[in-house]
Amino acid sequence: MIEEISDWEIKKAKNVLNAHVVKPLTREGALESLLFCIASQAWAWEPASKFVYDLRQKSYPNDFNAKLKYASLDVLSDKKLVNKIAKENGWRFHHQDRFDAPLDYFEKQNGLWYEEVMNADSVIRNEYCKNVKWVSNKTFSFWHICLGGTNLLALDVHVMKNLSDLGLRVNESYFISRPRLKGNQKVRKTPSDKDYIRIEEDAKKFFSYDERFLLDNQKVNLALVDSLLWWRGANRGSLRQMNLFKEHDIINYLPYGKKV
Repeated sequence: MIEEISDWEIKKAKNVLNAHVVKPLTREGALESLLFCIASQAWAWEPASKFVYDLRQKSYPNDFNAKLKYASLDVLSDKKLVNKIAKENGWRFHHQDRFDAPLDYFEKQNGLWYEEVMNADSVIRNEYCKNVKWVSNKTFSFWHICLGGTNLLALDVHVMKNLSDLGLRVNESYFISRPRLKGNQKVRKTPSDKDYIRIEEDAKKFFSYDERFLLDNQKVNLALVDSLLWWRGANRGSLRQMNLFKEHDIINYLPYGKKV
């Protein structure tokens, strides 16, 4: 039940959340964060972070402080270079060019489009997911959170498993891998758009009864909920992983741990 969530866990979750949020929010920061979120489809946070750092280093090759700056628009818009750096880091989807369509789409957008992403609800998310290849409900929601949004849940395996453990109705096939009918590969199912929203709304109602998860406007901070549930499941206990939760070390790992 919700009472078992300690204040200490919430404090740690806030630290982890803050280390993912792009500040200041700029066009470069938003595009770079999008690549980080797409990379996270197949990577844990460590290689996804290294990928971003390599983009920054390529942007400012002779700058000692390159890792503290967002990658340049020249590098971020060079799809061949982005895919090359991803491949060099072991990105297993490099042959699918998953960064290309999202970059093409958002490079054409004018104005403060990244603020719309930050303020998005499920309706706006659905529109983006329909129009941008490789940007799923989960990926868009994660990006929304990384840009400072609080309205959506990034339903990855850790979040859904922990929601289920708290008593919410989540299909086990979403977080437990099952063998395919043919071959030895194990796979997990993905929630439909309808079920994704249902789980999101159920979580919102569940956490609305705990003031620790409420914003000043009394809406549930789903970014904090997501961070807490992800942190509970993603912590692997290794020395490197534990550095994710130490504020003084986080700059060495997460690109947004120290604000640029």
